[in-house]
Amino acid sequence: MCRSSTAVVFIKHFSSQFIIKEYRVVRDDGSELVVPRKIWKLTNDAYPSKFPNQPSYLSHEPSTSRKSPSERITALKLRDEQNFAEWYTNGTVNSFEIFQETYAKNLVVMDGLT
Repeated sequence: MCRSSTAVVFIKHFSSQFIIKEYRVVRDDGSELVVPRKIWKLTNDAYPSKFPNQPSYLSHEPSTSRKSPSERITALKLRDEQNFAEWYTNGTVNSFEIFQETYAKNLVVMDGLT
């Protein structure tokens, strides 16, 4: 842990999402190397949002940052695939008897239509 005067200021006035506490590097093989920083750093978009011993309306939790478009698209595709797999599994009628028991009773017979 970083033990300096700036670390105290960071913790006291900035949300943890704005404090960079470690170096992160993706290696060629895809693994991630994580090394703790000796001196913490603020992100470029950091702003103070905690003000202890001040009126509560001055302090607020910052909104969460949005995912990148590629992450959102990947999540949507995964959710769609899961929904389709669930629909396909639950929507399969294995026999005519199951169809009669489950679905046929919900069908409305319309007389006089040809």
